[in-house]
Amino acid sequence: MIAWLQSVHWLWVSALSLVCWSLITVINAVVIRTYRTSPMATLWIQALYSVCLLVLIGAFYRPTPTLLWVLLPASATAYLADLYFFYAADRLDISLINVALCLQSFFMSIVGFTVYHEPMTRSMLVGAGIILCGVLLLSLYGSEVRGRTMLRWFLPFIVIYFPLNLARKVGVEHQVPLFTVVFYLILLRDVLATIVPLSIPSFRRAISQELRHQTPIFFAWSGAPVLIFFVAEFLQTTLYAIGPLSGVSLVGNAQPFVTLGLTFALTVLAPSAVEVESFQSSHVRTKMIAFTMTLVGLALVGGSA
Repeated sequence: MIAWLQSVHWLWVSALSLVCWSLITVINAVVIRTYRTSPMATLWIQALYSVCLLVLIGAFYRPTPTLLWVLLPASATAYLADLYFFYAADRLDISLINVALCLQSFFMSIVGFTVYHEPMTRSMLVGAGIILCGVLLLSLYGSEVRGRTMLRWFLPFIVIYFPLNLARKVGVEHQVPLFTVVFYLILLRDVLATIVPLSIPSFRRAISQELRHQTPIFFAWSGAPVLIFFVAEFLQTTLYAIGPLSGVSLVGNAQPFVTLGLTFALTVLAPSAVEVESFQSSHVRTKMIAFTMTLVGLALVGGSA
C-alpha cells in the first residue's frame, strides 16, 4: 500500500486526501448541529474511539519511539486545534471554516518556499493568487461576517495547526516510518482528549449526559470520522514525503469545493442538517465562477510543482 502511494503522482494522493478531510468536516458539523451535542463531549467520544484503535494498531505494529521530542508536543497542540475546530464548527458555516484552513495552507506553502527552499515559479505564484481569490469568493460571497470578525476567527487556525504540520514534515525529512509519524501525532492528542475533560466537573457532566441521552445512531456517526481521520492522516503524511510542501499545501485549498459538493448532496438528502449553507440560484453562479478560478489556479500550481 505504501509503495503504491509513493509510486503514483502526489496530485492523485492529494485528491484522495481532500475527499477524506472534507468528509470529516461535513460529518462533524452535521453531528454537532443535528444532535445538538456539546463539542467537548463529541471530541471525547471520538477520542475514546481513537485511543482504542491506537491500542489495536500498537499491538500489531509496535512503532519505534523515534523523534518523540518533535512528534508528541505537536500531538498535544493538535488537541487544542481540535477543540477550536469544534468550537468554530458550532458557530460558523462550513465554508468559512474551510477559508481559515486554506489560509493556514498558504502559510505552510510559504514555509516550503522559505525554509525548505522549494522552487517558486511565476506560474505557481499566479496560480496561488487565483486559488486564494476563488476560495474567498466561494466562501465569503453573501456572508455577513466582517473583516475584524474573520481575523479573530481565522488567525487561531493558522497558529494552532502549524506545529502539527511542521512536525509531520520534520518526521518524513528524518525518514521516520510513515506509520510511526502518524501514530505519535495522534497518540497524545487523543489521550489528552480522553483524560482532560474527565478532570473538569462541567465537562464530565456534559459527557455523562451525552452518554445517557444520545441514540446509537449518534455514536455510529461520531465514530465514522475517526476511521476516516486515520486514513486522512496517513495520506497527508505520505504527501509530505512524496510531494513538495508548497505544492501540497496550495493544492489542499481545493478542499472547500469538495466540501461544497458533499454539502450540496446533503441539502438534497437531509436539508435540516446543513441549513446554514446557501444553495440559492443567486449564489450558484458565483460558486461556479469561484470553482473555475480555483481549477485554473490548481492547474498552474500542479503544472509548476
